[in-house]
Amino acid sequence: ERKALRNGNGTITAYFANGNKSFECTFENGFVNGSWKEYYLNGAIYREENYEFGDYEGVQKHFYADGKPMAVLNFKAGDEHLEQRYYHENGQLKRVQNWIWGEMDGESLHYDTNGQQIRREVYHDGYQTFDSGIIVPAAQPTTPPKTTKPAKK
Repeated sequence: ERKALRNGNGTITAYFANGNKSFECTFENGFVNGSWKEYYLNGAIYREENYEFGDYEGVQKHFYADGKPMAVLNFKAGDEHLEQRYYHENGQLKRVQNWIWGEMDGESLHYDTNGQQIRREVYHDGYQTFDSGIIVPAAQPTTPPKTTKPAKK
């Protein structure tokens, strides 16, 4: 369905065969401007984004089919520092990444499904400068086995 998409202005809405909305976006002067939404086949929201004349602007949210957040990505034209958060299906934080001027920069922290940090990476100007590898929880200290001295004769 197209509504008044004349001269590059208007809203486009698409539907799945079952009648549920597939996506909806608004154009202004030929550019996506404003809201862009995509949906799962069952009608649940999959992704919400905002655009300013074709460029991501503001918070972009992705969701699992059950409505829990999958990712929260921040975009701001001309902004130097942005943070992106990704989530496991159980809602626990999965990864946090930092960006400066469009390049990964700073820490990228990874977490397991229980929320425990399992990896730390560091980036500078888009290049990885450090990788901790998979962090394994510290083993419990062990007591060395007792040795017995041979019996004196």
